[in-house]
Amino acid sequence: MKKFFLFFLFLAISFYSFGFFRAAEAVIIPAVAKTEGAGGSYWQSDLYIFNPNNFPIKVKLQLIVSGVSGSGPNPIIVQVPQTIGAGGSYTIKDVLGTYFSGYDVGALIVWGENTTGQEANILVNSRTYTPDPENKGTFGQGIPGIPWYYYGDPQYSDKYLDKLYLWGLEQNDKYRTNLGILNISDRLTETISIKVYSSSNTLIGEIPVTLNPMAHYQINGILSQLGVTGEGYKAVIEITSWEDNDPSNPNPILPAFMAYASKVDNGVNDPTYIEASFSAMPDIDCIW
Repeated sequence: MKKFFLFFLFLAISFYSFGFFRAAEAVIIPAVAKTEGAGGSYWQSDLYIFNPNNFPIKVKLQLIVSGVSGSGPNPIIVQVPQTIGAGGSYTIKDVLGTYFSGYDVGALIVWGENTTGQEANILVNSRTYTPDPENKGTFGQGIPGIPWYYYGDPQYSDKYLDKLYLWGLEQNDKYRTNLGILNISDRLTETISIKVYSSSNTLIGEIPVTLNPMAHYQINGILSQLGVTGEGYKAVIEITSWEDNDPSNPNPILPAFMAYASKVDNGVNDPTYIEASFSAMPDIDCIW
């Protein structure tokens, strides 16, 4: 597979070099849907791809299936027939319904390449939305594309890159919060810990999830799963153990995960995307 799965480039240079960069030859959309949801919602996702290069590109879509089993040994990849011209963009409406009929929830890797098959940088984002209760439009959330090099790795705790944080979680009559995690290794089975804390930093509970390679897993109403309500909760996500499913493979492989959350208004199903973050601060000169 491509170098994305080797995970060797990112920390060989410096994480801080990539702080706000989004371009990459492989970009992950951490959640896509075509499914019924709570409160009468029906979610679907559109994909937006931009070619920042001075040459035309093609893209492939790889589905990371939802559930603990994953799709590592049997990748689900389709070629998008459209060629995107230099500086051009392309929209795929209802991406799951268009290219992955039969799948209702998951994540996507979008691969960029030039017309001869060599890797090429792309920029990607998406929108997941549902009709409003009065059918006058939609309520939705933008879900940005995450470049492959922005992942959590337990082996880099000294750089504070081992944990991802999600905050502003809420569960009550007005809001519900869903939380998702991804194992983006194509070879490792990973056990990922989700610890939830109150606004005063009291540990409320922990949910461990073991995911096979290339797996997406979403916990709907995560706070209600822990038996709590209220606002101001945060989640701390990290890998606690991993196992190589191909130990004889000489290629290096690192444990890698991503996470996200979505807070949804119970009244009209209006969602707000919550992006995961590291706790590290870039080592750069102050602008003031």
